[in-house]
Amino acid sequence: MASRYLEPRLERASRAEMTRLQAQRLRAQVVHAAAHSPFYKRKFKEAGVKPATVRTLGDLARLPFTTKDELKTRARSTPSACVGPTWS
Repeated sequence: MASRYLEPRLERASRAEMTRLQAQRLRAQVVHAAAHSPFYKRKFKEAGVKPATVRTLGDLARLPFTTKDELKTRARSTPSACVGPTWS
């Protein structure tokens, strides 16, 4: 019998488990962005945010906003920054 849930582990998680998972994913995303994107590395530095100090969902308030205009400017100045990896 097929499950009525697409992601049972997520859709049936308790609030505490969901918060833990969201915080874990937030930490991973911030660390990845800082390590692989000069744009976000600069944004974090300008905001005084060290990726290793982002630990909870409450830390979202410390992260800098990224505007659509910033992304457009970045795309125009560095088109290759907006292109995904090429597969050989």
